[in-house]
Amino acid sequence: MSLTTVSSASFLNIPRVFGLGRAASPPPSPPRTRTRTRKRQSPGSRPARTRDNRRAGRPRSASASTLSSLISNRPPPTNEPRTSWRESLRELDKQPKSNTNRVDKWRLGVADAVIAEAGNSADVATTAPTVGDSVRSSSVGESRATESHDLQSLSDEDIFALTQNIKNEEASRRPLVSPISPLWELRLEFSPTADTTDSGVSDYEGPSANVLRKIDWLRTHGGWQAIRRTRGDGDCFYRSLAFAYIEKIMTAPEPGLAVATSLSHLESTLPLLERAGFQKIVFEDFYEAFAELIQQVVPAPGKLPLTNESLLEQFQNPEISNSIVVFLRLLTSAYIRLSPEDDFTPFLIHPDTGEMVDVRTFVETFVEATGREADHPQIMALSRALRVRIEVAYLDNSSGKQLEDGTLPIDFVKFSPEGSDEDGTKPVVLLYRPGHYDTLEEKIDP
Repeated sequence: MSLTTVSSASFLNIPRVFGLGRAASPPPSPPRTRTRTRKRQSPGSRPARTRDNRRAGRPRSASASTLSSLISNRPPPTNEPRTSWRESLRELDKQPKSNTNRVDKWRLGVADAVIAEAGNSADVATTAPTVGDSVRSSSVGESRATESHDLQSLSDEDIFALTQNIKNEEASRRPLVSPISPLWELRLEFSPTADTTDSGVSDYEGPSANVLRKIDWLRTHGGWQAIRRTRGDGDCFYRSLAFAYIEKIMTAPEPGLAVATSLSHLESTLPLLERAGFQKIVFEDFYEAFAELIQQVVPAPGKLPLTNESLLEQFQNPEISNSIVVFLRLLTSAYIRLSPEDDFTPFLIHPDTGEMVDVRTFVETFVEATGREADHPQIMALSRALRVRIEVAYLDNSSGKQLEDGTLPIDFVKFSPEGSDEDGTKPVVLLYRPGHYDTLEEKIDP
């Protein structure tokens, strides 16, 4: 799958591509340059709004709401044959483009994620196989066997796309963000026969012995009792970070100060995005999804405050959750592009080939595209862009000096940018297993 670039002008024609106004209506006039005259209010002074309310209220032609429609759960009108999302986006990319902005894989990825989420309820349910299922399964197997002969003719990008589709299909069976589960459940994945429901530690045998020792160290010495899992779709770092970022604001000694500090800094990052070449019409809805959720921690009078249950519900909503992921990816990209003083160049390495890549190639391929895992450069950039302390616990099978009780201390990599402790909140702590990030929790019941 080759990467493409589309211009902001392409977004203006999205309603026509998706059949949102073609029937019995004249073709729209050529898009005109839109000039904003209203003064942007800060997120703290603007009342919280939801996307659905804005779309149901006043129509916004030629605005970012057309892009937001790509990540909503609402199906297109049924007065004409439905066009697949991929086919429509490919048709859109064929149109003339000018003044391009990089919105390729994350635009397609957000739409795909919502489609997978919307059709997932039927896949999760398991039923007994029938004769028809066996026949279809056999046909699928024969088809895959035939297709395997053509794998050698595929490019690296095609192979990556096929692998990513399989990965997304398997990952889609797990919620975007799951409720908290105790660490002993994670331990059972590496030692299924062990009795780990108590606080004791035992049975350090087998190929995953060091993993078990480190999990037990987290429980007995590290003060961590639970884990909050996120879907392993390549966006797990950004999704876990966003959830834990808002969660730490909720548990701050002074939530009001934490909200004000966070919103003030978050709004100050918008000029950074514009200097990096991202137009406001592209990122403003994604930014507002994040800002409005933070606002709910200390809501306006008469509004209900954000709770752990409602925060989880919001992050299980594909439209909100994926919009926040997109905003954080764009912010990470902008920071890497425009921060020469940090000199990210020595760390920009292709994860598959091990070769050095330039800044533009790195951010367009491994930051802006959804489904691409984050590594040290992305974590460092986003930590500094958000001014948030991040600690990553690396859970692997490496050896080390054991303690008297047989446990093995786990390595924490800490990212502490300047000014990250101004709001008095705790750091965001993530648990990394090769290829995946989850959130560590101090309590089983938050």
